[in-house]
Amino acid sequence: MAGVGKTALALHAGHALAADFPDGLLFYDLRGFRPDARPRSSEEALNALFRMIGFPPERIPATVDGKAAAWRGAVAGKRMLLVLDDAADAEQVRPLLPGTAGNLTIVTSRRRLSALDGATPLSLDVLPLSDAIDLFNRITGGVPGPRIGSLVEITELCDRLPLAVRIAAARLAHRPHWTVEHLAKQLRRSNCRLAELTWDDGQGVATALSVSYRRLGADHRRLFRTLGIQPFVEFDTQTVARVADISPEWAEALLEVMVDEHVVLQLAPGRYRLRGLMRALAETLVRESDLLRRTDNTRRRHRQSLREALTP
Repeated sequence: MAGVGKTALALHAGHALAADFPDGLLFYDLRGFRPDARPRSSEEALNALFRMIGFPPERIPATVDGKAAAWRGAVAGKRMLLVLDDAADAEQVRPLLPGTAGNLTIVTSRRRLSALDGATPLSLDVLPLSDAIDLFNRITGGVPGPRIGSLVEITELCDRLPLAVRIAAARLAHRPHWTVEHLAKQLRRSNCRLAELTWDDGQGVATALSVSYRRLGADHRRLFRTLGIQPFVEFDTQTVARVADISPEWAEALLEVMVDEHVVLQLAPGRYRLRGLMRALAETLVRESDLLRRTDNTRRRHRQSLREALTP
C-alpha cells in the first residue's frame, strides 16, 4: 500500500546487492502514482535508460518496440541491477525489462503486476510493532520518560505504516511543548488524524492514500466511502452486500479489485478489513461530500430566495 516503504526497501536492496552487479546500478522513477504528475511512458523511460548507460543517441530507434529491442541488446551479456520505482502497471514496465540472464530488475508498485511473466512477487506489510516504535524513537531522538503504552498507541493509530510513523515522530520532534501523550490524544481523534499526519508542505498520508482511491472505478469509490462510515472494521461479502445494497457476487468482485489496489486488506477468502488510516480517509471523503451537498443546497435556496425577492 502507499507509504509502506517500497522505495526505501528497493534502494536498500540495491546497495546491498551492488557487488554482484559490476556493470551498473540504475534507478528510474516511473511516477505511476504521483499525485502531481502523470505516469511516465515506456518511451520516456527507455530514452532515460539509454542516457544512463551512455548509449549513442543516433542509434536509438524511433518506435517503442525498436527502443525496447535496442535496450535489451545493449544490456545483453552484462550484469546490471535496474530498479524501476512506482510502476503504474505491467504494460508500462514490460518494454523496460532486460530479459537476459545476469541482469536483475526490481519493480515497486502499489499494484501486484501479476501480468509480468517470471516475476517473483513480494507483498510488503506494515512494520512489526517493535520496529515501528524503533523508527519513531530514531526520528524523535528518544523522548524522555514516555509511557510505553502511549508509544504503542501512536504507532497503532499510524497503522504501523512507515510514512505515518515518520510524520508523527517528526511533528513531535519539532514541537518542544508536546508530549507523547498529547500526540496520542491528537491522533486518537479520527476526524483530524490525517491532518496531523501531514508534512509542512501539505503532502502526507492523506495525499498518498488518495491517489489509490482516485484510481478506483466509480463503484469501488462508492463502496469505499460506504465502508468508511460503518460501525465495523472487519467484514465479509454478505455484510458488504447488505450495507451497499448490491449482490454478494458484485460485492466480492469490487472488494477483490480493492485488495489488488491495496485499499482493503484481505484476511481470508471472503473476509476483509479496512485499515484505520484508510477508514479515516473514507470518513473524510464522506464529510467533504456532505459539506459540498449542504453548500450546494444553501446556494440553491439563496438563488430561489433572490428570485422570489426580485419577482414583482
